[in-house]
Amino acid sequence: MAEFIDAAGKGLRVGTLRLDTLELVGYGTMSQHGKSYDDYRMTFFPSMIGMGEAIANKALDVCTLAQPYAEHVVAEQGAVYLTDSNSVWGPEAADCVISTKIRTIDSQQDALKAYLRVLQESARAFNEDYEAVLNDLQPVYGVPRPILSVALKRQFPNPVISQTGVSGLRQGAAYLAELGYLKPDVIDAVLDLKYQPA
Repeated sequence: MAEFIDAAGKGLRVGTLRLDTLELVGYGTMSQHGKSYDDYRMTFFPSMIGMGEAIANKALDVCTLAQPYAEHVVAEQGAVYLTDSNSVWGPEAADCVISTKIRTIDSQQDALKAYLRVLQESARAFNEDYEAVLNDLQPVYGVPRPILSVALKRQFPNPVISQTGVSGLRQGAAYLAELGYLKPDVIDAVLDLKYQPA
């Protein structure tokens, strides 16, 4: 990471997606170290596949990828991890979220409660019997088991958002505001946690 920050202003080629958690990992890392897109040669891709190919073909120096594709690029192309979302907005922040409409909450409370219990049980199973989870998920992801085994450990599920996680979401929203996607303080209008942890 120190090399990445030291390379600011020296033409380092960085790739990411727009308006995506992958962009926030890259931009958040820069912002934490007093850097911005102006300090790097940025390329914005329409998909992760293109970024992975660009790294493999040495057309990029750094890119932001999600798991398990990131682990595939590391394992198969000799890339290395610089950082991850845990470093940018904290290990308890939600990297991906599930949302619904108020009318769905009002009309289908029992179904939603059951769904949330399934998510919590899945997270518990993930923690308690990782090998069994790999057996279930490997066919879904369709990547070699050794790659999936490393990749999934880097993104532990947090189906109940803690106060630490809320702070991380607020930090992510601050990055979105810095990038001009959101007006400052809009997170309070869109983040409603009154149903958590119940």
